[in-house]
Amino acid sequence: GMFAWFRVAEETHESFKAALVTSKVLLMPGEAFGMPVPRWYRMSMGHHDIHTTKALTALSQAWK
Repeated sequence: GMFAWFRVAEETHESFKAALVTSKVLLMPGEAFGMPVPRWYRMSMGHHDIHTTKALTALSQAWK
């Protein structure tokens, strides 16, 4: 599948996790895929662009 990987800075990780809950965006932690370095997340890109746009917009609005 197609996935985007990204890492969240340590100083903003807690607020990022809270924003995921608030925005109802589901990202998988890298640890679930054997990533040994913390704060990596994987986002599925195997859907229509509009879904990605909506998810990232909701996440950015919740994470300020």
